Amino acid sequence: MFAMRRFLAKVTLLSLPWFVISSMWIVSSQQKPDDGQDKEPGTKIEPGVMSEKQKEHSKLYDNYYTKGQGRLDEDPQSQRVRDFQANMYKPSGLEPVVDPISIEQFMQRQSCAADAVVAGEVIDKASQLVASAQFLFTEYTVRITDVYKNNALSEVLPGSEITVVRPGGKAEIRGRIVKTIDGRFLPLTVGSRVLLFLKYLPKTGSYDSALNRGSFEFHKDILVPLTDQVVSGFDSKNGVQFGPNITSAIATGCPG
Repeated sequence: MFAMRRFLAKVTLLSLPWFVISSMWIVSSQQKPDDGQDKEPGTKIEPGVMSEKQKEHSKLYDNYYTKGQGRLDEDPQSQRVRDFQANMYKPSGLEPVVDPISIEQFMQRQSCAADAVVAGEVIDKASQLVASAQFLFTEYTVRITDVYKNNALSEVLPGSEITVVRPGGKAEIRGRIVKTIDGRFLPLTVGSRVLLFLKYLPKTGSYDSALNRGSFEFHKDILVPLTDQVVSGFDSKNGVQFGPNITSAIATGCPG
């Protein structure tokens, strides 16, 4: 799966059978790897109906996803566009050369940028439209198993559950399935175990997981990045062994 994700990130625009020249590529489901959402039901949502918490979380992404291929809450009256909107993929884009640093140095940097670093199991999720209705975001419920860096403002305890917010998602709107993916932040899968570098959201008590190269999935004891971006210390085809070297790097204090 990881190799497939890397391949998708590197294909050229002209190699895609379906494409639209805009701020977003849209590809058919035959070309997309199994991103974890394909087997999961979409969240049934009523456009315009959002909790106060969801409205606050939507603000995180409203300015980043203002253009797509039409409002997702309006039926485009075209099967081709419906198919596009059911498999929307925003690529990670061109990026500078990644620093040739070790996995330990990378994990320390990420930890310094995060308010909390935790491992846990994804137990639930709910997707919602951003304000522009051009993209989705998802609120995940994560049950904490390990805390490697605690939040100084609100302690996170093993066994507790937190809300983690992330761009992208899958929803059912008036019987129509729409799905959006940002290649920088691949979706979490319900039932998976993850390592997350998080930013605290005091207004809602939740956490934003949209920290570049800050989310990983455990495949047994192998750690795999949940991004189509290149990640320092990771082989392009395989993850890395999760062990004391990584947990120690996360716990190491930030440079003065």
